[in-house]
Amino acid sequence: MKRTYAIDSLSKKAELTPESGLIQFLRSPLLRASAVSLALLLLATGCNAAGKGGPPATSTIDSSQPTEASVETTPTVVRTPVAGAPFIAHTTEGREDCLGCHGPLVLWPVPANHEQYSQEACQTCHVPFPGGPPLIVHRISGRTSCSTCHADRSMAPLPESHADRSDKICSMCHSASEAPVPSIAHQTRGKESCSNCHAEGSAMALPISHEARTDPTCRVCHETEVAPPTMAHPSRGRESCSDCHAPGKLIELPASHEDRTDATCSLCHDASRVTPPLIGHRVAGREECSQCHAADALVALPSTHAGRTDAMCDACHDPTRVSPPQIAHRAEGRESCSTCHTPGSLAGGLPRAHEGRTDAMCQVCHESTEEVPAAPHTLEGRPVCTACHSGDAIGALPASHADRTEAICGVCHEESIPVPVIPHELEDRTDCTMCHVPES
Repeated sequence: MKRTYAIDSLSKKAELTPESGLIQFLRSPLLRASAVSLALLLLATGCNAAGKGGPPATSTIDSSQPTEASVETTPTVVRTPVAGAPFIAHTTEGREDCLGCHGPLVLWPVPANHEQYSQEACQTCHVPFPGGPPLIVHRISGRTSCSTCHADRSMAPLPESHADRSDKICSMCHSASEAPVPSIAHQTRGKESCSNCHAEGSAMALPISHEARTDPTCRVCHETEVAPPTMAHPSRGRESCSDCHAPGKLIELPASHEDRTDATCSLCHDASRVTPPLIGHRVAGREECSQCHAADALVALPSTHAGRTDAMCDACHDPTRVSPPQIAHRAEGRESCSTCHTPGSLAGGLPRAHEGRTDAMCQVCHESTEEVPAAPHTLEGRPVCTACHSGDAIGALPASHADRTEAICGVCHEESIPVPVIPHELEDRTDCTMCHVPES
């Protein structure tokens, strides 16, 4: 009623004439009732603001940022807290019950001068922190003890404002980011120093947001999920990966490898510890590998080689540096190699590496020797070769024939035709050198 009187007094001091219609309006019952209502509203608002240390929250437009009005849309409204009132350090969505945490005898009690305020009064002065608290950029499963890394003298110390925060408080303000953290695309064993490759001017520089990150920090967020495929071939001599792995080349790279360079390849992909089998035969004139190495061909390819082409074969497989042994006898008419080259047969069993080889495979790798020495004499009446061809006898065997048996001799060596005939009787002429003296 005092404020109503003050307004009435002001009208008298304005020295307006009684005849003025304005004076009659100011003295009307309608105006007096409105003035009373306005006075009560101002009184209640003033008391509320005085109890909280400032005026009620207002809506303002942040002038430091361009408003949406510049693009003909509704301006962005940013609420600011009452002067002196701290921001709400967490999101309020789903946390409308402020007194559940900020009441008396709870996790974060309110100060004594706030005990008289109700639930609805909190956001009259306090508003959420602009942009919200920083998100947790790594997985939180299995990492409930935040202070292991976020504490004084640890990997990522907390700011001074968080000095008294506990592990339980962390998740009350900070929530995990929904954006997935990129996984490490390579093995980490032996590559613990991430900065060797992920630093400014290196093979794959870090983004600006990772400035000041250290090697131990990397594996806190980034983990290895799937090991990259190993190189199925030796890397020595094949350092230029783009010669084969590029658009239009032997093997195109997947879309995820766009802009990868030759230097990047070996950072993720290691050469396989299993060396591809060597090509056990000559390759000159045999460039079409699929003639022998294919389904229903001489040697079927394993299931892992489905879709491989002839051009891919020598990308992984190198020819052996050791030539397969030559066939020491004529092969014509002797196509069934297993007749002699099997366990318990004339020439003995094949080596272990030849297990499963068939007769058809033998001459793919082994070629006949150009010339096999023929026996320069008749074999009739001379069944025992070692009678002359052994030790210091007439025709000592070469070192390569050390383990040859009597039965093997006739497999390779055949009688020379024609053989000169002795033109005289041998009776009483056992010493041939009496007449036949070798040329000196």
